[in-house]
Formats: sequence, structure tokens, C-alpha cells
Amino acid sequence: MALEIRTLGEHAAQDITVDKDFSEIPITMEQRLDIACGQQLQPGWTGMDIADIILPLGAKANYINHNVLEFPWPIESNSIYEARCSHFVEHIPHQLEGSDITRNGLVLFMEELYRVMMPQGIVTIMAPYYSSQRAWQDPTHIRGITENTFRYFDKKWLESLGMGHYNIKADFEVLTTKMILDPEYESKNESAKQNAIRHFINVVLDIHIVLRKREVR
Repeated sequence: MALEIRTLGEHAAQDITVDKDFSEIPITMEQRLDIACGQQLQPGWTGMDIADIILPLGAKANYINHNVLEFPWPIESNSIYEARCSHFVEHIPHQLEGSDITRNGLVLFMEELYRVMMPQGIVTIMAPYYSSQRAWQDPTHIRGITENTFRYFDKKWLESLGMGHYNIKADFEVLTTKMILDPEYESKNESAKQNAIRHFINVVLDIHIVLRKREVR
């Protein structure tokens, strides 16, 4: 079950499936990017991963064989309208090999994502929630993801907290945040769910965050 938090902002927060601007734009396979797709590349998408993937004969999908943590990606700026990234961001090292030691790996990843997205483009990020065992049982997981993690890539949010000095070169609006709950909590009322989320572990298993790239001001 998904517990959804709708964010109030300069745009009405809504699922992208009912977003008029989004649904009326014809989207090509080249404009839909599945980042670190592994073997799960879906039809109608362009996948990008370091792994060797052999597409089935006649598959309606594209594949870019590239290390997602090597920048720049072989993708033109402002060319992607829809992107997704499932269970990868928690693996991104704090320090990437060969990068400026003052720049965090997730920051560099989000800045590159910002570069390739079209203005108003939509990004869906899925990850284990920080208070779930799922977030830490895998020894290759580096970081925990909370409902506020990706607000640090929202310039307005940073400036409102006096943190503009972070100087992050990305600007995404958080549209929605969905928490995927353990089935034990699905039937509980809203108050009980919120209390459990605040005080207990393993209540929220995964978090799905939908971002929209802001136009350059």
C-alpha cells in the first residue's frame, strides 16, 4: 500500500498520469530514460547501465552501455522528458573516483540528471526508506533516503532555509512522495500510520519520489 504525500508548490502536485501538460506531449523512446536499469529495461524506454544487456530480437527499447557514475553521460542536454531510477541512488558513493573531493556523489548524479532533463521534465526515483532494514541489509548501500533528501535539489527550498551556499547546480520541484508500507500497517487509520512512521522501524519499506525540473530562472 502506498501512503502519498502531495506537495503544495508553484504547480499543483499530481500524478504524472493526470498531468495535462505531460500526457499531451508525444514522448519518444529516446526521451524516456531508465537510469541504472540492469536487466529490468521496459519496452518503450531507453536504458542506461554499465552491465552488458542483450535486448530480445525485435524489442522496442534502446540501450546505452555506460557507467552511470561517469559524467557527462552520452546524452544531449535538455533531451529527456521522462526519467526513472529504481533502487540505485542508495548505492551512490559519497566520493566518486576522480571527482572533486568537496562534491558529494549524489549531488554530482543529480546535477547530471538535471542537465539532460528537459524543462518541466519528470523524474521518478525509487529507493528503500531510511528506517527500513531494506535500506541497510545490503552491504553495497551507502546512504539512507528520507522524504526530504531530494528537497536539497530544490533551490527555493534551500534558499528558504538559508542554505543557498550549498551551490547545487540542479533545481527540481518535489511533486509527490509515496511511502510503500509494510502490509501489517495497511489497514490502520491515518493517525496510527503516522505515529508508527515517526517512532518505529520497518513501517515504510520503500519511498517513491516524483520530481519536476524547473525552468531556468
